[in-house]
Amino acid sequence: MCDFLASFGRVTVVAEAVDGDHAVELTRKLRPDVVLMDISMPNKTGLEAAKIIKNKFPYIYVVVITLYDGDIYRQLAKDCLADDFISKSDMKNKLTALIMHRLNAGAYGA
Repeated sequence: MCDFLASFGRVTVVAEAVDGDHAVELTRKLRPDVVLMDISMPNKTGLEAAKIIKNKFPYIYVVVITLYDGDIYRQLAKDCLADDFISKSDMKNKLTALIMHRLNAGAYGA
């Protein structure tokens, strides 16, 4: 994933979290423009972490990524205030489009 993101040139990966608690802590410290959050994470799930991040930092763009592609997971991501949802089966295409859109719009334009 890091190599894929680095291929965009203007994208810098600032951290990788080992679990949901770590993701929240890293977001608090680093304040990235975008957080990619896997649903399946130890300790605090990615959905729980996404909701905490969006409540504390509403300007940070949170994308939930998961192996599970279904309406229930999309709804769970929406309920946790995630800005976007991408299934791993379609990740490269959708993530590429999302990144290009964010780069063209600027960090906070969407």
